Amino acid sequence: FKPIIDASAITTVFTTGHKATELYTSLCAAEAGLPTIYLPSTSPANRSQQAKPIFKELWAEVGKCLNND
Repeated sequence: FKPIIDASAITTVFTTGHKATELYTSLCAAEAGLPTIYLPSTSPANRSQQAKPIFKELWAEVGKCLNND
């Protein structure tokens, strides 16, 4: 990920789901130089969680980052 991040304006990395967050953190974060922000999965299997306020709050972070350009 480092060459992509270095050649771009990427300032934030989001991961969806616990496994993606775990893998990025353990395999990529140090080299990439950016930590990840965890987002709950959008999988249909996670549908019951998507109605909860915390789901919307966490996903609102994406909008905040996009509006900070």
